[in-house]
Amino acid sequence: MTRVAPTPLYRQLLPARFDDLPPTVRVLHEREGLHRYRGKVEVERGRGILSRLCAWATRLPVAGRGTIEVEIDCTPHHERWAREFAGRAMRSHLWVGDGLLCERLGLVTFGFRLDVEPLGAGHAVVWRVAKVRALGVPLPQRWFDGVGAREYERDRRYRFDVFASMPWIGRLVHYRGGWMSSELHREHAVIVFDGVCVLCNGWVRFLLRHDRRGRYRFAAMQGESGRALLLSHGLDADDPVSFLLIDNGVAWTDTDAIVRVLAGLGGAWRLVGVLRVVPRGVRNRLYRWFARNRYRIFGRYDQCTIPAPEQAARFLP
Repeated sequence: MTRVAPTPLYRQLLPARFDDLPPTVRVLHEREGLHRYRGKVEVERGRGILSRLCAWATRLPVAGRGTIEVEIDCTPHHERWAREFAGRAMRSHLWVGDGLLCERLGLVTFGFRLDVEPLGAGHAVVWRVAKVRALGVPLPQRWFDGVGAREYERDRRYRFDVFASMPWIGRLVHYRGGWMSSELHREHAVIVFDGVCVLCNGWVRFLLRHDRRGRYRFAAMQGESGRALLLSHGLDADDPVSFLLIDNGVAWTDTDAIVRVLAGLGGAWRLVGVLRVVPRGVRNRLYRWFARNRYRIFGRYDQCTIPAPEQAARFLP
């Protein structure tokens, strides 16, 4: 008997429009298993007493700007999200019920109707409240007309915009941000490097020669993919003082990234792990001095070097 693959939640709710969604949004909601993401977020909160009480009841994040870390466990029957904003956790459970996307947040369960709408050159998923229960008690839907969300893509990054306000209470929360979907590069680790730096290009050539398993892919920071990855991990996309390694959805920088890359080559290269006995602060200060002075010491090219045709598939645009 042929096994029929289960249908993901979003495809169940948007059967005719799911394929219109941008790649990062589709990927996020189609992947089965546990996956982790890291990005940037900006959170605004209401200041009134009732606003704070409602925010507490639904475990909403605190105000501020910073890093968001998200762990998503997807099955065909549910999505479990664990978000961490500045050290504070916000967890929710999503499933399909009565044709709605149901989400339990703390003491409150929402039923959202999903729509796909044009946004810029692409499309966004728009969430609108259809029903709400608090401790199992139905609440008037009109109270929640100011609650909703959008999921979309910009600069090849997954983006979210979540807002919640209520009559007589005002704003509860408004948070927005995004991250680079690790699904785009899930089969290979990705190294972001300076495409005009002589030393950096020598490093890439070294890895191409010794990475016989083809484990690594490369993205110049001057390219679209490299820039998006740097921005999504909080590094200066115009002049980073560190190169970036994305491996299994986790970001590594400085000497930790160098050690991990070399160890990933296997064989005797794993011995470089002994460098970890040197205090991280000491080795990173030395590395960053070289990084800041890389053009003066090693020189630079006028433009990014072009990979050989037989290696072009290992470079991201």
